[in-house]
Amino acid sequence: MDELSIREAIDKEVRSLGGILLDNPELDKRYIYTIENFEKRGKGACDLIVSQLPSIKEITFKVIDNYKVGAFATGFSGIYFIGIHRGAISSLLMLFDRILADSNHFGYLGDVSLCSENLPHIPHIGLNYEYAVDYVPVFYPPKCPIRFHYARHLCRLCVDLLTAHELTHIIHGHCDYGFSQYQENFVADVINNHVVAQDKLLIRKTLEMDADSNATEILLSSELDRCRGRNKLPATYLKWLYERPGMVLMQYAHISSILFRLFGDNRLSDKSFEYSSYPSPRLRSVISLLRTRRIAQFKTISEQMKFDLDEFGLPIVMQAGFKTMEEIYLSISGKDRADESIDDAWGTVGQDQLNSLINYWNSSLKERLKPFSHVNLSDYPLLETLA
Repeated sequence: MDELSIREAIDKEVRSLGGILLDNPELDKRYIYTIENFEKRGKGACDLIVSQLPSIKEITFKVIDNYKVGAFATGFSGIYFIGIHRGAISSLLMLFDRILADSNHFGYLGDVSLCSENLPHIPHIGLNYEYAVDYVPVFYPPKCPIRFHYARHLCRLCVDLLTAHELTHIIHGHCDYGFSQYQENFVADVINNHVVAQDKLLIRKTLEMDADSNATEILLSSELDRCRGRNKLPATYLKWLYERPGMVLMQYAHISSILFRLFGDNRLSDKSFEYSSYPSPRLRSVISLLRTRRIAQFKTISEQMKFDLDEFGLPIVMQAGFKTMEEIYLSISGKDRADESIDDAWGTVGQDQLNSLINYWNSSLKERLKPFSHVNLSDYPLLETLA
Protein backbone atom coordinates (compact mmCIF):
# COMPACT_ATOMS: atom_id res chain seq x y z
CA MET A 1 0.00 0.00 0.00
CA ASP A 2 1.49 3.33 -1.04
CA GLU A 3 1.50 6.45 1.13
CA LEU A 4 -1.43 8.09 -0.65
CA SER A 5 -3.56 4.97 -0.21
CA ILE A 6 -2.67 4.80 3.48
CA ARG A 7 -3.69 8.42 4.03
CA GLU A 8 -6.94 7.87 2.12
CA ALA A 9 -7.71 4.80 4.26
CA ILE A 10 -7.03 6.78 7.45
CA ASP A 11 -9.19 9.66 6.27
CA LYS A 12 -12.04 7.28 5.44
CA GLU A 13 -11.83 5.69 8.90
CA VAL A 14 -11.80 9.08 10.63
CA ARG A 15 -14.80 10.33 8.67
CA SER A 16 -16.75 7.13 9.34
CA LEU A 17 -16.33 7.64 13.08
CA GLY A 18 -17.44 11.27 13.09
CA GLY A 19 -14.62 13.36 11.68
CA ILE A 20 -12.18 15.67 13.44
CA LEU A 21 -13.99 17.62 16.17
CA LEU A 22 -12.16 20.94 15.72
CA ASP A 23 -13.33 21.04 12.10
CA ASN A 24 -16.83 21.71 13.50
CA PRO A 25 -17.43 25.49 13.13
CA GLU A 26 -20.17 25.61 15.79
CA LEU A 27 -18.05 24.77 18.83
CA ASP A 28 -17.99 27.06 21.86
CA LYS A 29 -14.69 28.93 22.23
CA ARG A 30 -14.11 27.63 25.78
CA TYR A 31 -14.69 24.08 24.62
CA ILE A 32 -12.29 24.60 21.71
CA TYR A 33 -9.60 25.65 24.21
CA THR A 34 -10.19 22.47 26.24
CA ILE A 35 -9.99 20.23 23.18
CA GLU A 36 -6.88 22.00 21.89
CA ASN A 37 -5.17 21.30 25.21
CA PHE A 38 -5.99 17.60 25.01
CA GLU A 39 -4.77 17.45 21.42
CA LYS A 40 -1.55 19.23 22.36
CA ARG A 41 -0.95 16.70 25.14
CA GLY A 42 -1.70 13.74 22.87
CA LYS A 43 0.47 15.13 20.09
CA GLY A 44 3.34 15.45 22.55
CA ALA A 45 3.09 11.78 23.46
CA CYS A 46 2.94 10.77 19.80
CA ASP A 47 5.86 13.00 18.82
CA LEU A 48 7.97 11.46 21.58
CA ILE A 49 7.36 7.98 20.17
CA VAL A 50 8.17 9.14 16.64
CA SER A 51 11.44 10.66 17.87
CA GLN A 52 12.43 7.36 19.48
CA LEU A 53 11.44 4.94 16.71
CA PRO A 54 12.90 5.66 13.24
CA SER A 55 10.54 3.14 11.61
CA ILE A 56 7.56 5.38 12.47
CA LYS A 57 7.23 8.40 10.19
CA GLU A 58 4.27 10.12 11.84
CA ILE A 59 1.43 9.65 14.32
CA THR A 60 -1.39 12.18 14.12
CA PHE A 61 -3.52 12.71 17.23
CA LYS A 62 -7.00 14.26 17.05
CA VAL A 63 -10.23 14.38 19.05
CA ILE A 64 -13.11 12.86 17.09
CA ASP A 65 -16.66 14.24 16.88
CA ASN A 66 -18.27 11.13 18.37
CA TYR A 67 -20.17 10.99 21.67
CA LYS A 68 -19.34 7.38 22.39
CA VAL A 69 -16.68 6.66 25.02
CA GLY A 70 -13.94 5.28 22.86
CA ALA A 71 -10.69 5.65 20.97
CA PHE A 72 -8.99 4.04 17.99
CA ALA A 73 -5.67 3.66 16.24
CA THR A 74 -5.29 3.14 12.52
CA GLY A 75 -2.61 3.31 9.84
CA PHE A 76 0.05 1.22 8.20
CA SER A 77 3.74 1.18 7.29
CA GLY A 78 4.93 4.07 9.46
CA ILE A 79 1.95 6.44 9.00
CA TYR A 80 -0.64 6.32 11.79
CA PHE A 81 -3.54 8.14 13.38
CA ILE A 82 -4.95 8.08 16.92
CA GLY A 83 -8.45 9.37 17.57
CA ILE A 84 -9.98 9.96 20.99
CA HIS A 85 -13.74 10.41 20.97
CA ARG A 86 -15.15 13.60 22.46
CA GLY A 87 -17.51 11.35 24.39
CA ALA A 88 -14.58 9.93 26.34
CA ILE A 89 -13.22 13.37 27.27
CA SER A 90 -16.64 14.83 28.09
CA SER A 91 -17.69 11.83 30.18
CA LEU A 92 -14.46 11.86 32.16
CA LEU A 93 -14.65 15.62 32.74
CA MET A 94 -18.22 15.26 34.01
CA LEU A 95 -17.36 12.24 36.12
CA PHE A 96 -14.40 13.79 37.92
CA ASP A 97 -16.17 17.12 38.36
CA ARG A 98 -18.98 15.23 40.09
CA ILE A 99 -16.54 13.29 42.28
CA LEU A 100 -14.46 16.27 43.39
CA ALA A 101 -17.48 18.55 43.89
CA ASP A 102 -18.66 16.11 46.58
CA SER A 103 -17.26 16.47 50.12
CA ASN A 104 -17.68 12.72 50.65
CA HIS A 105 -14.80 11.93 48.27
CA PHE A 106 -11.09 12.81 48.52
CA GLY A 107 -11.70 14.64 51.77
CA TYR A 108 -7.95 15.15 52.27
CA LEU A 109 -7.73 17.38 49.21
CA GLY A 110 -8.35 21.12 49.18
CA ASP A 111 -11.18 22.90 50.98
CA VAL A 112 -14.15 20.55 51.29
CA SER A 113 -16.21 23.32 52.93
CA LEU A 114 -16.61 24.74 49.41
CA CYS A 115 -18.17 21.54 48.12
CA SER A 116 -21.77 21.52 46.93
CA GLU A 117 -24.67 19.72 48.56
CA ASN A 118 -27.50 17.67 47.06
CA LEU A 119 -25.48 16.74 43.99
CA PRO A 120 -27.35 14.64 41.42
CA HIS A 121 -26.66 11.02 40.60
CA ILE A 122 -25.35 10.15 37.15
CA PRO A 123 -27.24 6.86 36.71
CA HIS A 124 -26.40 6.28 33.06
CA ILE A 125 -22.71 7.16 33.04
CA GLY A 126 -21.08 4.73 30.67
CA LEU A 127 -20.46 4.24 26.98
CA ASN A 128 -22.37 7.21 25.57
CA TYR A 129 -22.01 10.78 26.83
CA GLU A 130 -25.23 12.07 25.26
CA TYR A 131 -27.26 9.31 26.89
CA ALA A 132 -25.61 10.01 30.26
CA VAL A 133 -26.23 13.77 30.33
CA ASP A 134 -29.86 13.42 29.18
CA TYR A 135 -30.68 12.17 32.68
CA VAL A 136 -28.49 14.49 34.79
CA PRO A 137 -29.57 17.88 36.19
CA VAL A 138 -27.07 20.70 35.87
CA PHE A 139 -24.44 20.77 38.60
CA TYR A 140 -21.36 22.94 39.04
CA PRO A 141 -17.69 21.86 38.96
CA PRO A 142 -15.72 21.91 42.22
CA LYS A 143 -15.53 25.43 43.69
CA CYS A 144 -12.25 24.77 45.48
CA PRO A 145 -9.45 25.53 42.97
CA ILE A 146 -7.32 22.61 44.15
CA ARG A 147 -10.19 20.13 43.80
CA PHE A 148 -11.16 21.62 40.43
CA HIS A 149 -7.66 21.24 39.04
CA TYR A 150 -7.24 17.77 40.50
CA ALA A 151 -10.43 16.70 38.71
CA ARG A 152 -8.81 17.89 35.47
CA HIS A 153 -5.58 16.11 36.40
CA LEU A 154 -7.37 12.78 36.84
CA CYS A 155 -9.21 13.28 33.54
CA ARG A 156 -5.93 13.96 31.73
CA LEU A 157 -4.40 10.80 33.22
CA CYS A 158 -7.34 8.73 31.99
CA VAL A 159 -6.97 10.16 28.49
CA ASP A 160 -3.23 9.50 28.74
CA LEU A 161 -4.02 5.86 29.51
CA LEU A 162 -6.33 5.65 26.49
CA THR A 163 -3.61 7.24 24.37
CA ALA A 164 -0.98 4.80 25.64
CA HIS A 165 -3.32 1.92 24.79
CA GLU A 166 -3.68 3.16 21.21
CA LEU A 167 0.06 3.84 20.94
CA THR A 168 0.67 0.20 21.84
CA HIS A 169 -1.57 -0.88 18.97
CA ILE A 170 0.81 1.06 16.73
CA ILE A 171 4.25 0.35 18.16
CA HIS A 172 3.58 -3.37 18.76
CA GLY A 173 2.50 -3.85 15.15
CA HIS A 174 -1.20 -4.49 15.74
CA CYS A 175 -2.28 -1.96 13.12
CA ASP A 176 0.15 -3.19 10.45
CA TYR A 177 -0.76 -6.80 11.15
CA GLY A 178 -4.44 -6.05 10.61
CA PHE A 179 -3.91 -4.26 7.31
CA SER A 180 -1.44 -6.87 6.09
CA GLN A 181 -3.48 -9.93 6.99
CA TYR A 182 -7.06 -8.72 6.62
CA GLN A 183 -6.89 -5.58 4.45
CA GLU A 184 -8.89 -3.74 7.09
CA ASN A 185 -8.47 -1.65 10.20
CA PHE A 186 -8.18 -4.64 12.49
CA VAL A 187 -7.67 -2.43 15.53
CA ALA A 188 -11.03 -0.70 15.69
CA ASP A 189 -12.89 1.61 18.04
CA VAL A 190 -12.69 0.23 21.58
CA ILE A 191 -16.48 -0.12 21.73
CA ASN A 192 -16.96 -1.36 18.17
CA ASN A 193 -19.83 -3.87 18.11
CA HIS A 194 -19.41 -5.08 14.52
CA VAL A 195 -19.66 -8.80 14.06
CA VAL A 196 -16.19 -10.34 13.89
CA ALA A 197 -15.39 -13.74 12.38
CA GLN A 198 -14.74 -16.41 14.99
CA ASP A 199 -11.14 -16.95 13.91
CA LYS A 200 -10.34 -13.32 14.72
CA LEU A 201 -11.87 -13.15 18.19
CA LEU A 202 -8.98 -14.71 20.07
CA ILE A 203 -6.53 -12.49 18.19
CA ARG A 204 -8.49 -9.35 19.04
CA LYS A 205 -8.82 -10.22 22.72
CA THR A 206 -5.12 -10.95 22.93
CA LEU A 207 -4.19 -7.69 21.21
CA GLU A 208 -6.37 -5.83 23.70
CA MET A 209 -4.67 -7.63 26.56
CA ASP A 210 -1.29 -6.56 25.20
CA ALA A 211 -2.43 -2.96 24.69
CA ASP A 212 -3.97 -2.69 28.17
CA SER A 213 -0.90 -4.15 29.80
CA ASN A 214 1.67 -2.08 27.92
CA ALA A 215 -0.38 1.10 28.39
CA THR A 216 0.19 0.67 32.12
CA GLU A 217 3.92 0.36 31.49
CA ILE A 218 3.96 3.56 29.42
CA LEU A 219 1.92 5.71 31.79
CA LEU A 220 2.88 4.38 35.21
CA SER A 221 6.62 4.28 34.49
CA SER A 222 6.38 7.96 33.57
CA GLU A 223 4.37 8.73 36.71
CA LEU A 224 6.85 6.91 38.94
CA ASP A 225 9.72 8.78 37.28
CA ARG A 226 8.09 11.97 38.58
CA CYS A 227 8.53 10.56 42.07
CA ARG A 228 12.22 10.07 41.31
CA GLY A 229 12.68 13.60 39.97
CA ARG A 230 13.25 12.37 36.41
CA ASN A 231 10.07 13.86 34.95
CA LYS A 232 8.54 17.28 35.49
CA LEU A 233 5.65 17.52 37.95
CA PRO A 234 2.25 18.14 36.34
CA ALA A 235 1.63 21.01 38.80
CA THR A 236 3.40 22.48 41.81
CA TYR A 237 0.42 21.85 44.12
CA LEU A 238 0.87 18.10 43.47
CA LYS A 239 4.43 18.06 44.83
CA TRP A 240 3.18 16.48 48.07
CA LEU A 241 1.59 13.63 46.11
CA TYR A 242 4.61 12.83 43.95
CA GLU A 243 6.81 12.80 47.03
CA ARG A 244 4.79 9.76 48.11
CA PRO A 245 5.08 6.87 45.62
CA GLY A 246 2.33 4.97 47.42
CA MET A 247 -0.09 7.81 46.62
CA VAL A 248 0.97 7.74 42.97
CA LEU A 249 0.29 4.00 42.81
CA MET A 250 -3.09 4.55 44.46
CA GLN A 251 -3.83 7.34 41.99
CA TYR A 252 -3.09 4.98 39.10
CA ALA A 253 -5.49 2.43 40.60
CA HIS A 254 -8.12 5.18 40.76
CA ILE A 255 -7.90 6.04 37.06
CA SER A 256 -7.57 2.44 35.87
CA SER A 257 -10.57 1.39 37.93
CA ILE A 258 -12.87 4.22 36.84
CA LEU A 259 -11.89 4.14 33.16
CA PHE A 260 -12.59 0.44 32.68
CA ARG A 261 -15.71 0.72 34.86
CA LEU A 262 -17.21 2.99 32.21
CA PHE A 263 -17.11 0.03 29.80
CA GLY A 264 -19.41 -2.09 31.96
CA ASP A 265 -19.75 -4.52 34.84
CA ASN A 266 -20.75 -7.77 33.15
CA ARG A 267 -19.99 -11.10 34.78
CA LEU A 268 -17.22 -13.26 33.39
CA SER A 269 -18.23 -16.55 31.81
CA ASP A 270 -16.61 -19.01 29.43
CA LYS A 271 -19.32 -18.51 26.80
CA SER A 272 -19.22 -14.70 26.82
CA PHE A 273 -15.43 -14.81 26.74
CA GLU A 274 -15.40 -17.13 23.74
CA TYR A 275 -17.68 -14.92 21.66
CA SER A 276 -16.38 -11.53 22.75
CA SER A 277 -13.91 -9.33 20.88
CA TYR A 278 -12.52 -7.96 24.14
CA PRO A 279 -11.74 -9.20 27.64
CA SER A 280 -14.46 -8.14 30.09
CA PRO A 281 -14.00 -4.63 31.53
CA ARG A 282 -13.29 -6.07 34.96
CA LEU A 283 -10.63 -8.38 33.60
CA ARG A 284 -9.08 -5.44 31.76
CA SER A 285 -8.71 -3.66 35.11
CA VAL A 286 -6.89 -6.72 36.45
CA ILE A 287 -4.64 -6.84 33.38
CA SER A 288 -3.81 -3.16 33.81
CA LEU A 289 -3.01 -3.35 37.51
CA LEU A 290 -0.98 -6.56 37.25
CA ARG A 291 1.50 -4.97 34.85
CA THR A 292 2.64 -2.75 37.75
CA ARG A 293 4.75 -5.49 39.28
CA ARG A 294 6.83 -5.86 36.08
CA ILE A 295 7.73 -2.16 35.75
CA ALA A 296 11.39 -1.42 36.48
CA GLN A 297 10.65 1.86 38.28
CA PHE A 298 8.16 0.09 40.52
CA LYS A 299 10.64 -2.64 41.41
CA THR A 300 13.24 -0.06 42.41
CA ILE A 301 10.83 2.03 44.48
CA SER A 302 9.25 -1.03 46.07
CA GLU A 303 12.62 -2.24 47.31
CA GLN A 304 13.25 1.17 48.86
CA MET A 305 9.78 1.69 50.33
CA LYS A 306 9.18 -1.93 51.44
CA PHE A 307 5.55 -1.86 50.29
CA ASP A 308 3.17 -4.36 51.82
CA LEU A 309 2.18 -6.61 48.91
CA ASP A 310 -0.96 -8.64 48.36
CA GLU A 311 -1.14 -12.21 47.06
CA PHE A 312 -0.65 -10.95 43.47
CA GLY A 313 2.51 -9.03 44.32
CA LEU A 314 0.76 -5.64 44.15
CA PRO A 315 1.02 -2.99 46.86
CA ILE A 316 -2.06 -3.11 49.06
CA VAL A 317 -2.53 0.61 48.41
CA MET A 318 -3.47 -0.25 44.82
CA GLN A 319 -6.21 -2.63 45.89
CA ALA A 320 -7.34 0.06 48.33
CA GLY A 321 -7.41 2.59 45.48
CA PHE A 322 -9.38 0.21 43.27
CA LYS A 323 -11.96 -0.44 45.99
CA THR A 324 -12.21 3.24 46.91
CA MET A 325 -12.99 4.24 43.34
CA GLU A 326 -15.52 1.43 43.07
CA GLU A 327 -17.32 2.82 46.13
CA ILE A 328 -17.20 6.32 44.64
CA TYR A 329 -18.64 5.09 41.34
CA LEU A 330 -21.53 3.42 43.13
CA SER A 331 -22.12 6.57 45.17
CA ILE A 332 -22.31 8.98 42.24
CA SER A 333 -24.23 6.63 39.93
CA GLY A 334 -26.72 5.45 42.55
CA LYS A 335 -26.17 1.84 41.53
CA ASP A 336 -26.50 -1.09 43.91
CA ARG A 337 -23.43 -2.87 45.09
CA ALA A 338 -22.55 -6.11 43.24
CA ASP A 339 -19.10 -7.63 43.66
CA GLU A 340 -19.57 -10.78 41.58
CA SER A 341 -17.85 -9.45 38.46
CA ILE A 342 -14.90 -8.16 40.50
CA ASP A 343 -14.58 -11.50 42.30
CA ASP A 344 -14.75 -13.28 38.93
CA ALA A 345 -11.97 -11.14 37.49
CA TRP A 346 -9.57 -11.65 40.41
CA GLY A 347 -10.58 -15.30 40.93
CA THR A 348 -10.11 -18.53 39.02
CA VAL A 349 -12.45 -17.53 36.17
CA GLY A 350 -10.46 -14.40 35.40
CA GLN A 351 -7.14 -16.17 35.92
CA ASP A 352 -8.10 -18.90 33.45
CA GLN A 353 -9.25 -16.38 30.84
CA LEU A 354 -6.17 -14.22 31.18
CA ASN A 355 -3.83 -17.21 31.06
CA SER A 356 -5.51 -18.41 27.86
CA LEU A 357 -4.66 -15.05 26.25
CA ILE A 358 -1.13 -15.13 27.62
CA ASN A 359 -0.58 -18.65 26.30
CA TYR A 360 -1.84 -17.61 22.88
CA TRP A 361 0.42 -14.56 22.87
CA ASN A 362 3.51 -16.50 23.97
CA SER A 363 2.97 -19.51 21.70
CA SER A 364 1.74 -17.89 18.50
CA LEU A 365 0.68 -14.27 18.18
CA LYS A 366 3.89 -12.64 19.38
CA GLU A 367 5.89 -14.33 16.59
CA ARG A 368 3.32 -13.34 13.97
CA LEU A 369 3.51 -9.72 15.07
CA LYS A 370 7.31 -9.49 15.04
CA PRO A 371 7.62 -8.55 11.31
CA PHE A 372 5.22 -5.66 11.93
CA SER A 373 6.32 -4.45 15.36
CA HIS A 374 8.44 -1.34 15.83
CA VAL A 375 9.93 -2.68 19.09
CA ASN A 376 11.04 -6.02 20.49
CA LEU A 377 8.16 -8.06 21.90
CA SER A 378 8.42 -10.17 25.06
CA ASP A 379 6.55 -13.07 26.59
CA TYR A 380 4.01 -12.52 29.35
CA PRO A 381 4.30 -14.45 32.61
CA LEU A 382 1.28 -16.56 33.47
CA LEU A 383 -0.95 -15.16 36.18
CA GLU A 384 -0.67 -16.87 39.54
CA THR A 385 -0.99 -15.67 43.09
CA LEU A 386 2.03 -15.55 45.34
CA ALA A 387 0.08 -16.96 48.29
